[in-house]
Amino acid sequence: MSRGLRSCEHCGVLFEQRRRGGKPQRFCTIRCQETARARRQGVRPAEAVGHRSDGTFAIGAPPEQRFLERITIDADGHWLWPNIATDSGYGCGFWLDGQTMRAHRAAHILFIGPIPKGLTVDHVCRVRACCNPEHLEAVTHWENCRRARAAKAERRVA
Repeated sequence: MSRGLRSCEHCGVLFEQRRRGGKPQRFCTIRCQETARARRQGVRPAEAVGHRSDGTFAIGAPPEQRFLERITIDADGHWLWPNIATDSGYGCGFWLDGQTMRAHRAAHILFIGPIPKGLTVDHVCRVRACCNPEHLEAVTHWENCRRARAAKAERRVA
């Protein structure tokens, strides 16, 4: 085996190894990694759906299904994401279209449509962990900042 090539621990395909965080890459694709993890946990890949609390993984499940299986809905109608990014309060860690993204951006893409170029996703409800599509709107960065300042000023008055 030539330098830089490694055999995938799941399917055996040779791939060019890239180091991630000092650890050698063990699988050729994310799919191989998730399939191997599901098998280690005693779940057949065809049955593995979503990142559930029981530890099963999404293999072939539609992204909308994977997304909806992870949220919890509170009394105010907020779709709360279980993984919160440190200090920022945004839901994070959803794999979509070959990348990990924040939950509110994934919700907009999945349930509303693509985020237009030059716009950001604003939480109209002002709850950063919320990813309810009815509480999201694509706006300019300036408008998002203006709304955030107005909400902050309103909280100070109240």
